[in-house]
Amino acid sequence: MNERLTKITDSIRGIDYAEIVEAFVENDSIIGGSVALTVEMNRIEFSVVIYPQYPMQFHDTETIKFINKELLPYDHVNADGSICVHTLHSLTLEEKIPLDFNSLKHWINKYYINKEKDNHYEHIIVQHKNFSISNPIFLFTEVDYTFKKGQFGYFSFTNLSNGVLKEEQTVTNLVQGFNVNKNFVPCKWSRFYHGLTKNEGIFYFMENPPVKNRRFAVDSWKELEEYATQEFLMFLNQLGKKFEANKNRPTELPLLIGYKIADDEIHWQAIRIPIDSFPTYGEKILGLNSWVGRLNDQEIIWAQTRNCSYKYFFGRGKFNEKLTRSRILIVGIGAIGSMVATTLVRGGCTKIVLFDHDGKEPENVCRSEYKFSTGILDKVSDLGLELALISPFAEIEMNQRFVDFAKIGMNDDRWKIALEKMLNQYDIIFDCTTDNDVAYILDQLSTKAILFNLSITNHAKELVCAVNPNMYQWLFEIFGKLNNDAEDLYNPTGCWSPTFKASYNDISVLVQYAMKHINSCFENKVPIRNFYLATETENEFIIKLNQF
Repeated sequence: MNERLTKITDSIRGIDYAEIVEAFVENDSIIGGSVALTVEMNRIEFSVVIYPQYPMQFHDTETIKFINKELLPYDHVNADGSICVHTLHSLTLEEKIPLDFNSLKHWINKYYINKEKDNHYEHIIVQHKNFSISNPIFLFTEVDYTFKKGQFGYFSFTNLSNGVLKEEQTVTNLVQGFNVNKNFVPCKWSRFYHGLTKNEGIFYFMENPPVKNRRFAVDSWKELEEYATQEFLMFLNQLGKKFEANKNRPTELPLLIGYKIADDEIHWQAIRIPIDSFPTYGEKILGLNSWVGRLNDQEIIWAQTRNCSYKYFFGRGKFNEKLTRSRILIVGIGAIGSMVATTLVRGGCTKIVLFDHDGKEPENVCRSEYKFSTGILDKVSDLGLELALISPFAEIEMNQRFVDFAKIGMNDDRWKIALEKMLNQYDIIFDCTTDNDVAYILDQLSTKAILFNLSITNHAKELVCAVNPNMYQWLFEIFGKLNNDAEDLYNPTGCWSPTFKASYNDISVLVQYAMKHINSCFENKVPIRNFYLATETENEFIIKLNQF
């Protein structure tokens, strides 16, 4: 017996509630045997498989399996009968074995003996199968419609992208909406995504998930028959005959199966129907001149789906609702403004308007949110596309002439009133132009919006954030006190205005700090005052918040 096998065996023998039923042996670096655990007078046997990576994890998964297929009806049991255990980290076999056995003991107590149920929903377990070169993944979101049991029809989807997932070719598809009662019910994506080319599939809403042992999706179409209405089965059968007669038919048809996972939430699970082996047939009823739809006893080819609804998309973290529910205007989308815009979109903001007259140049890319590959474009259209690609919920609008119009009309009272009316469409305005004229104009206008003016000193020593009212005056006062080195600026070749020196890292650190502070103020319902962030790099990197 080798040293590794000896350590594992001895460690198991040292656990007082465990006994070895079948001796552990090694085969091709995999160690296997069987054990019995006695917990509160319950004796349960498990086959044990220990992989070569043990005690380390492999792809975030424990590399020891405890298997008993008789336990499939219980929670946290995989399709192969293995118990889903999560344990503490250890790189020592003698320590890891007791930890894993204790985790298994905890599972027996909680789910087998006490039959506890988790509060959060666990999706049914679906075995994905491949039968063609590319494997589809369907992304869906909410709709403003309540589906009824037995409803079926067509849905539309868009081929979003092709790629590789876990060494397999994939096609990611976006569910666009459902045709219900001759009306199209759109998914809640932004206008950008609804404008993409659409394909067609079918859907069926069955209300309850098609499962066996409570959590495992059925394997065959015959098992699915009991969940389907005759109307849907006949529709499916007729559709199969239609494809059979069509020489230009596709290779497969996607079917979305819908069911409730909560009172107000449904999940859609995709099935791939091979056109050349359609799973339906018609059966004549003896003694009657009528037919019923039936399903063949053939394997269901399940496909992957993902719920991308707003609450899941931003479930791991988003900004305060004061930001996410606001209509936001960003004036100036250079280095600072592009970072502000990107941060807001990644934080869950959905209504953003971009104002900038300038075009993107290659030299802008190194310290902003732009990409070289898109070429020379207007900043608003370039960044607008980037933001739409980040979030499917962000509605991005663009305007190039705001600053020009504002400067032309400031001496005309009628123009000023019109400008104020336009700005009152917004709840929050970020001025990132570093243009003193714009700061003055915005400060003179009577607007209900919360106004932030963001600018950075040379070498990113400070980030200054002024807030209305009296924003313009405070800006001049604070910049008079700061040591803004205006001599050591970046002067490119050609007749072009010099600009401050700072890297993407320098700017983004300060912008993110500022955005975090603004969001924190909204979270804690405290007024946002004028502030600046000062960096100190003498001994260690420090950012100090100074409020006024």
